[in-house]
Amino acid sequence: MADVAAHLRLPLNITRVILGDLRRDGLVTIDRPRPVAQTIDERIYREVLHGLRSL
Repeated sequence: MADVAAHLRLPLNITRVILGDLRRDGLVTIDRPRPVAQTIDERIYREVLHGLRSL
């Protein structure tokens, strides 16, 4: 939610209200973060970063 608020340049509370309304109307879904075991390994992030830098 904080990322969305920053991208829209809106206060977090306003973004919460807007997303809540959109969710209630079925226009967006909000999922809980994945458990740590299901996230990408830091090694993968380093490899992606290295690949991007080599471009």
